[in-house]
Amino acid sequence: MLSENMGNHPTEEGPNPILCRVLQDHHLSNLLPQALREDLAAGESWRIRYKRKADVLNVETFLDFVRSLPGPRVVVLNTVQTAAVIALATRHAGDDVLHLSASLAPRDRHKVIAAVKRRLADPYDVNWTLVATSCVESGVDFSFRNAVRELSATTSAVQLGGRANRHGNPEWGASTVWVVFLADSRLTNNPSIGPAARVLDRLFREGAVDTQNASELCTSALRLEMSEADITAAVDRALQRVEGGSARSIVGLAGSVTTVTFPWTFLQFLSCSA
Repeated sequence: MLSENMGNHPTEEGPNPILCRVLQDHHLSNLLPQALREDLAAGESWRIRYKRKADVLNVETFLDFVRSLPGPRVVVLNTVQTAAVIALATRHAGDDVLHLSASLAPRDRHKVIAAVKRRLADPYDVNWTLVATSCVESGVDFSFRNAVRELSATTSAVQLGGRANRHGNPEWGASTVWVVFLADSRLTNNPSIGPAARVLDRLFREGAVDTQNASELCTSALRLEMSEADITAAVDRALQRVEGGSARSIVGLAGSVTTVTFPWTFLQFLSCSA
């Protein structure tokens, strides 16, 4: 499946450089015939869809939303602490929950993975949730009815799509990966995810998520992330040259940045620096 082949996530230093070079090679030919690509895309659109929850959620409203989705469900969060807080709150609310993250000892992770596989194999055991970090986005053979992803990179959302209705269960129809934005003092943020998360938010707002298949969507996202990285680097260089200077001085040094794909990011920076 398309979502199973998007294994190169952006790193904390920016998009994967090898993928960037591939994207910039306009002479790279498609490896699959057009008809086969269209058939695969149609199959993926039947199996999985991606939606964004418009509301900003705190812990309580997030639990209500997750509870409303048909199970079994998987929830993937951006930090170990956020996953732990959500898992504990879910348990305290009386809901059936399992918790999996890279912070668990290997022996404990193996136990949780075995429990998840056992429960997923039971067609009558449906009303429960796995709360996890990105460790479940690849390398595990899980198939949940619905998935929820805290706003992150586009490739992360697509990878999670490989854990929802993985085998095309006809009784489930199209499963959904819900992308949500969380804001709560009890939760933590991962600053390195910010640029890629803004790109995914933009792709939702512009409708690209509804019109592009998984491969096209990840390509669009990586190109935009490269533009965002260019802006960030230009701002950093400007700050180094104008220590203690005003936003107006920075515009003079990095004015060319506003011609890149993400001018609004630079303008937001200026408004905060003024």
